[in-house]
Amino acid sequence: MNSRSEKMEKVKYEKHRVLKAHQRVFGDSLTPPWIDVMLGTDTSLGIQSAPSSLTYDAYGSGSTLEVSTALSLDSIALTQRDLTQSNAEPQSMTMSMDPTMPHASDPVKHGEHMGLLNLLPHGAETHRAVNSGSWFHASTWLNGQIPGENARVLIPVGIEVIYDAESDLRFDTVRIDGGLTFSSSQNTKMVVDTLFSDTTGTLTIGTAHNPIQADKTARIIIDSQDAVSDALQLGKGVITHGTTRIYGAEKLDFVSLQDAQAGDNVLTLNLPTGMLTPQGWQIGDQLVLGGTGYNRQGSNQDNSRFQDEVLIITAINGNQIRFINRDIITGDNTVLRFNHRRPPGFTNETNLYVANLSRNVSISSEQGKDTPLAHRGHVMFMHNPDVQVVNAGFYDLGRSNKNQIVDDVGTNRDGTAGNGTNVRGRYALHFHRTGANDIHGTPALARGNAVVGSPGWGIVHHDSHATLEDNVVFDVLGAGIVAESGNEIGSWHNNITLKTTGDSDPWHSFEHHGLRVQNFDMGFNGEGYWVQGAGQVVMTDNIAVSAAGAAITVFGGGDGGAEARDKHAIAVANLPQEWQNISQGRGDESMVDVAATPLRLLSGFEAYNSEKGILTWGTMLNGDGQHTMDVPGAHALPTTIPAHDYRATVENFKLWNIRNHGVQLWYTSQYNLSNGLILADTSIHENGRGIGIANNSKNHRFKNLHIQDFFTGIQLPNDDGGWWGDYQHRALMGSVLEDSYIFGVKSNFSYFADDSHYLAMQGNNTFGDPNGPNALPIASYTTQSMGGLAYRLDASSSYDPDPWNTESKYTTRGIVSYGWDFDHDGIVDKYGKTVSHVFDGVGLKPVTLTVWDQDGSTTQTMQWLEVWPQPYGDAFINGNFSQNQFKTHNAASSSEANVGWVKGSGTHDPFLGTDGALVLSTGSAHHTGISQVIQDEAMRRGVQTLQIRAKNTEARIDPYNTNQIKVSLWGINGQFLNRVNDGGQGPKPSGALPMEAVQLLNSDLGGSTYDWQTFNFEVNLGSGYNYLLAEVYITRTNQSGDYFAIDSFNLVGPSPIPPIL
Repeated sequence: MNSRSEKMEKVKYEKHRVLKAHQRVFGDSLTPPWIDVMLGTDTSLGIQSAPSSLTYDAYGSGSTLEVSTALSLDSIALTQRDLTQSNAEPQSMTMSMDPTMPHASDPVKHGEHMGLLNLLPHGAETHRAVNSGSWFHASTWLNGQIPGENARVLIPVGIEVIYDAESDLRFDTVRIDGGLTFSSSQNTKMVVDTLFSDTTGTLTIGTAHNPIQADKTARIIIDSQDAVSDALQLGKGVITHGTTRIYGAEKLDFVSLQDAQAGDNVLTLNLPTGMLTPQGWQIGDQLVLGGTGYNRQGSNQDNSRFQDEVLIITAINGNQIRFINRDIITGDNTVLRFNHRRPPGFTNETNLYVANLSRNVSISSEQGKDTPLAHRGHVMFMHNPDVQVVNAGFYDLGRSNKNQIVDDVGTNRDGTAGNGTNVRGRYALHFHRTGANDIHGTPALARGNAVVGSPGWGIVHHDSHATLEDNVVFDVLGAGIVAESGNEIGSWHNNITLKTTGDSDPWHSFEHHGLRVQNFDMGFNGEGYWVQGAGQVVMTDNIAVSAAGAAITVFGGGDGGAEARDKHAIAVANLPQEWQNISQGRGDESMVDVAATPLRLLSGFEAYNSEKGILTWGTMLNGDGQHTMDVPGAHALPTTIPAHDYRATVENFKLWNIRNHGVQLWYTSQYNLSNGLILADTSIHENGRGIGIANNSKNHRFKNLHIQDFFTGIQLPNDDGGWWGDYQHRALMGSVLEDSYIFGVKSNFSYFADDSHYLAMQGNNTFGDPNGPNALPIASYTTQSMGGLAYRLDASSSYDPDPWNTESKYTTRGIVSYGWDFDHDGIVDKYGKTVSHVFDGVGLKPVTLTVWDQDGSTTQTMQWLEVWPQPYGDAFINGNFSQNQFKTHNAASSSEANVGWVKGSGTHDPFLGTDGALVLSTGSAHHTGISQVIQDEAMRRGVQTLQIRAKNTEARIDPYNTNQIKVSLWGINGQFLNRVNDGGQGPKPSGALPMEAVQLLNSDLGGSTYDWQTFNFEVNLGSGYNYLLAEVYITRTNQSGDYFAIDSFNLVGPSPIPPIL
């Protein structure tokens, strides 16, 4: 029987197990649906499932099969015929699913696992270890055959092989089901196309207690003679699925240093206290000195663009380092080419950095940076968090090219056919789906590593729980360190990225209509750090130098819908304790949408010589400040969007020599930025802003910021509230500038568009004068009684006589902030162009208005306001129903405040009643209602009268048919949800937003017939409420002859008794 016939006999007679029917996915690449079948114990047969008889290649069988399948949840009926055998008969079988196989419940991971094993199936090896021992001893191997050129090597379960020498032989594949350990006391070298481990395998290259000794090296070199050849492009690299330990010798990864000038031949390091010489540094080590200048016409190849300098150590004398400059080809190559200077006046606040790129454990592509793209290796630790990678070097690795759009195997994310010309997921150092489920679990670890030279990303933290600390990433195209999916957890601490060069088309943007976003192809602009989605990695004391894009980008995925995301949600259990109710009232409260989750922490971040400092995009956007976060396309997403008031934290940061925006908050809300230094690159003259804010980015707090030398200091946030058409019905004063300093700019503030843009100026803010002579702003206001001791104060007549001299094309009045002092103590009590205030007594009251212009200059005006109790006018808009102005949707929540009446159904009759009336039923409405919400801000207080004039006709009066006419008035503090046709149930909490509600009136006007009767109810508003909600809800009014209409609905009050002071 030939081999093909034998294979068919196995298919026919042996016990078979269907591992999983799924889409085969590996490295984020999708292919059509597959069925994985286990033939006996060694051979995996992968066939594509089909609804009818089709022809496919059998994975690993060497046969071409005609397959017809019928799938169920736990089994598969399969009929196949081997077309390579002329006399083969169709074979039929029914096989059960095997839940014990790896990742049986996760089709994605299972497909990746099977793709890995198919790189070297059992039985395809040329050399098999049969005893534990040295790789180079014949007794270790079957038949005494030590692996030779192009060997395909299998180390079975239970066998431990020691690799303890250097070899120039080229191995095709090494599969570790048992253990492979590189000697810590010998120099070792392996040249291999693909080295991988199964779940049972262990790869050890040094341990925490026995690292590779400092005077030894352990090198894995990825054979670059041929291009990657497997269909999924998974091979050619180091891919582990089992336990991994890599420990090189300890080394000072990077350190700050004194300013250095072009022509200097010594670096003077600022060594940590007690360290006399840089730990682990040796003659011959390669360093990179971060640049501080930028040449737009410069080259990435010779480092003239960012002016980083690659140096080779020639002498170490304490903290003094001498070197050869690798980029100097002719002349004296023992000196620096460029100046490396901290900004004048800020040498005590800022640092320069030099990093060591050499490690004694290394994985590299054979031809270094000259290795053709398809011949390069990659490193992936997949599905298993039991990975520790410490003090290792990863050189010239990665095939995913961020200079091109992703082109996957199978089908691309945008639905186009994939040709596999640029497969994602093949990076230099990649923690791939090791598990991001349990914040209390043990994370994977990457510490003290150097990643040098990648066409895509450097270190990738992907759908994993991982700790990344003390790592160095240099010379990558896309982004240095990346959180890829959006659900990542763990920590990034004290890492540094240098020279992230960006793609060749800087106009590729994050807009949702672009090809990049449509294919979930992110991190391509040369970001130092890219944080996708929820941002739940704790980031402390990280550094970015020479970034072509932003030093760090937080991309929430809230702008663009599903295409802009990989993971849509993150487990609430992985969030801080104080956020555990973030999804309250939103369906599955155990998960939260990634775009609506606050950035956990960005603290101690430093960046210099970069296009932008900190960029956020599509994260926690709440354009009207009400209820749920704004996520375009949310209706098509598998998550529900939360409502909460939690805030992102960015603190203790230093951004300098920034060419564009220091901080750019795009489609972002609820960020706290504190203790920040933001300095422009004074040699670059661009339209940069210290803080740039998109028009719909709101509710931010800026505290203790120093902004200097930009074109504009702060682009003002739009702090309007909600709108109905052209009518602004709610004010929103969410953004604050406190104890901050702006200097050396052409304009301290700019507008984004012709809307209301204000800041609350708190504490002691200081502004330079960017425009020379400045006319002070004009402060002016008017007052109007609101009833009781409440007054409305309107500063709309204030203005700045200076012309608006920034890039804004819009006509404005030039006032940046309005502050009101109601008690003459010199402290601003309230901010806003129009505010309301309740005074604590009668008599003359000093009211001081302070206005700030775009230069930060202020003017005050004080008026004595004679406060005396006044009657309260009607609280409600169109309370006499004289106007046919009704909103006809069902929502009457806090977001509908001040828009007038919202009705379920009913008809306005201008000739009915006194000045018109609303007819809610003429015998056909079983239930309907009207509601109105007033944002009162506790202006109305004490006992007031609710007056209702209505007409009711009862067709039948009995327990089942009597008209029910429920009248309610609620006082509410906090945002709330309410629906007109919910039966008058009243307000409900909006997600996790705090709310308290008190029902002030609950009365039924049904049960009798009356003709335009007036009802008066006393209600006690106490000390007032943020919102008042009025409702009339009718039911059982659908009998022939039933009728209900309402002529007026008013809340009024007398002048209160003046307080005795």
